[in-house]
Amino acid sequence: MNSSPELYEFEYLFECDAKLVEPDIPWFYSGATFSIRRDELEIEFSLVPEISNGEIKLLHNNGFQNDLEDIMSNQIIHEAINLVQRIKDTYPAFQGRTAKKEDILQLQDQLKLKLPTWFLELYSSIPIIDAEFSFQEDEADEDYDGRSSVMIGDIQSVLDEGTRFAPGMFLQKEEFIYFATCSHGSGDPIFLKLNSIDEPAVYRVYHDDISKVKVSEKLSEFLKNATP
Repeated sequence: MNSSPELYEFEYLFECDAKLVEPDIPWFYSGATFSIRRDELEIEFSLVPEISNGEIKLLHNNGFQNDLEDIMSNQIIHEAINLVQRIKDTYPAFQGRTAKKEDILQLQDQLKLKLPTWFLELYSSIPIIDAEFSFQEDEADEDYDGRSSVMIGDIQSVLDEGTRFAPGMFLQKEEFIYFATCSHGSGDPIFLKLNSIDEPAVYRVYHDDISKVKVSEKLSEFLKNATP
């Protein structure tokens, strides 16, 4: 039995009637859309409770459509570009690599997972593969600065870490995707949580017991606070 609110409760919340994606299938599994119009702006909410999926779109009557995923993508790409530049300023020899779009699309098929727009843009347009940086993971003390170092992997690593190796092979159904490896050889990689209408959160996943610790609420913030 699901614990999601009933359809009528969402209609009460959004103050509008729901539009069912597949009228012959229970909405919990197929999804529903709720549209609210305020002057020249229309807000569209799409929900599929069974897979914990949701989207929000803002539409203007002049034809302008502003998908929140596009806004999210711009923030992530912006911070990725800045990080690569900081690395190059510190280590001028750093080149980084990009991935081919066809390899990313093949990865999507192999993982049986719809990858977001920002993922395709990040890996195909920003030379962020092999970027190594540190982030604040623990509280600093007099003997330890609390920072950890990681290196962003390539597309083949995303596939291997997600399908062949622990802990990633155990996380596929939860829509976690590999992002970076520990530079110190701990075997505890960094993963991104994808199934959210917001930016992906960043997690350290421990290979021995598959436990997860959130290290950043948003990928863009994780990249913004990273240092070479």
